[in-house]
Amino acid sequence: MRTVITVIGFAFLVSACSSGLGKGVRADVTSTMQSSDGDLTKCYADALAKDPKATGELRLALRVVAKSGEFKPTVESNSLNDPAFEECVLGVVSSLKLSKPQKAHLTTTYPLEFVPN
Repeated sequence: MRTVITVIGFAFLVSACSSGLGKGVRADVTSTMQSSDGDLTKCYADALAKDPKATGELRLALRVVAKSGEFKPTVESNSLNDPAFEECVLGVVSSLKLSKPQKAHLTTTYPLEFVPN
């Protein structure tokens, strides 16, 4: 079975200053998140094993720490209503780092859509 993870889109906010925020930062966040597709798919496969009709959106509030580039995610909403799935996704995203850390903390909303194929 193949699962589809769709990034619906995301909006950036800067918590410190606006320097360094641009296409390069957005591309770095996107490619970093995309690098975790395999692990996120495993989280979703586990959710599907419990509920074969599980589908929905998990919206992350994502804080990226200045200088280290570490991702500090929290869940804004989870329409799948599966705490184990949520914890799995948070574990995966918490392990990520930007390839080019920024001077300022970044905050973004990053929605992910999970749909079985």
